[in-house]
Amino acid sequence: MKTRFQRTGRACTAISATASNSSSVADTSCGRLSPVSGLYRYAFKLEDRIAAPKTFPHNFAEEDTDATEHLYIAQLNFSTIPLYLQHRFPIPLNLFLAYRDRFAGSGARASGSPSQVLKTRYISVGLQFIF
Repeated sequence: MKTRFQRTGRACTAISATASNSSSVADTSCGRLSPVSGLYRYAFKLEDRIAAPKTFPHNFAEEDTDATEHLYIAQLNFSTIPLYLQHRFPIPLNLFLAYRDRFAGSGARASGSPSQVLKTRYISVGLQFIF
């Protein structure tokens, strides 16, 4: 679906939505709206290895230090750079809205490990001015 926008003063307003499979990026009079991008990541950490003198009992420090995680990030991007290059917008900027969810994994089982907090969700908003 492609949405067209109309610039009214300093705000952009949607005036119609039409189905289109010719492009996955919406060019608007206010900027370039990219489709939602996604990322899945699986990460793992092996057990720690500690090099110490034989007289130092390091086995207890190596135990249960492995970890895994599964997370995804969905992100929506908006850019005025194409319009800036056409001299139709005064400021080149990028704007994004992202959602990150670490939904599964196994943390280090050591009680003092910061990996004990596994299921985390974040919403982030970013604004990038290019100069």
